[in-house]
Amino acid sequence: MQNKKAKDLGCNEGQYVYFIHSYMAVDVDESDVLASINFGSISIPAVVSRNEVMGFQFHTEKSGPEGLRLLHDSIEYLIKQ
Repeated sequence: MQNKKAKDLGCNEGQYVYFIHSYMAVDVDESDVLASINFGSISIPAVVSRNEVMGFQFHTEKSGPEGLRLLHDSIEYLIKQ
């Protein structure tokens, strides 16, 4: 995952998370995108947040220890906002 805000959330480039869906969020305000992935030439929002709400395009619960860490770090990130 990549994005300048991704590091604040603890996302690292090349980090493995579990995607299974064939759909993606569109028309997302870029300021709400915390992390994205590239699928070919398409940039897909992977983590979005606005106010106290955060959403993931992937399954954190199926992403092993990295997914659990992201959930924990997401709570910490939202508390700081």
